[in-house]
Amino acid sequence: MKSKDQNLEQKLEGIIKDITNKKKVKDVKKLWKEYEELLTDCYKSKFKDYEFNKAIKVLDQIIEINPKNSKVWIEKGDLYGHHGRGILDKRDDVLRCYDRALEINPKNADALHRKAIEYEFGDWHEKALEFYDKALEITPEDTDILEYKASLLADELGRPREALKVYNQLLRMDSRDDMALNDKARILNKLSRYHDALRCINRAIEISPTDKEYYFNKGVILDNLGRFKEAYGAYCSAVLTNEKFIGRDSELFNNQGAAAAENGRYKTALKCFDKALESYPRYEKAKKNKEIVLQALEESKKIPGDLIGISKKLFSKEKVSIPEELKEKRLY
Repeated sequence: MKSKDQNLEQKLEGIIKDITNKKKVKDVKKLWKEYEELLTDCYKSKFKDYEFNKAIKVLDQIIEINPKNSKVWIEKGDLYGHHGRGILDKRDDVLRCYDRALEINPKNADALHRKAIEYEFGDWHEKALEFYDKALEITPEDTDILEYKASLLADELGRPREALKVYNQLLRMDSRDDMALNDKARILNKLSRYHDALRCINRAIEISPTDKEYYFNKGVILDNLGRFKEAYGAYCSAVLTNEKFIGRDSELFNNQGAAAAENGRYKTALKCFDKALESYPRYEKAKKNKEIVLQALEESKKIPGDLIGISKKLFSKEKVSIPEELKEKRLY
């Protein structure tokens, strides 16, 4: 792993490479170190105006010394992007910086990639795809750009078959890319190719056995195959991993409860739904599912021994259609 100083030196190589004046090189090095410290302050303050404006001023001083270095313009565009998304709309400033970098070097794949990301943030999805493709013309095997393109095709443009081709390309480049396997499984699930999806997600888990999201996705796929007992096991594995599942615990416990209910384990299901509601008290799916289980338990008192039969009737009345997104699994 590179140290902070090594990373700084590597960045500086690109910033000072076309400066011949030794004094200017020294000035830029000093300014860039100051900028790196200010950037840390920006992240800590979540890009509040005061820290942001100081960082921009330092970049402008570097640009004044070396106006034809595209890397500095890209850095300035990135800085505007962080600030704009948190505080106000600075998209024009962002794009102007990337355009300036492209005027200096029209084949700068980094600038094209960042411009595509900015268009995607602005919901200009076709424009974003155009610039991802332009960047890939220059660096056709850039895995980051390929992943962004595949995600755009699958999640924003609704073109899963095209996304699948990109994920296959990524896996030809690296068959052990567990993230690509996970994403491929997500697409195959959308296409109702559940057995193929299961093979992909199992391979992803084999490579990265502590990833909570992979077990969650496996549970979703098994649910779609009607293998509820195995789905419950997959959700239990997700719960047991130590990895964080930021903002998604309520979904995980809700799905775990759903799979338990499908297996007739209603007391376990209620505990899971309670955990989901503890994580997110306004989670309507978990509330609804808990009500169904409670209703099934109440009805079973009237007809002893027929709990599963009654609950299945109740659940079938409450089922909703399966959303397209793998991570928003249908429940009752």
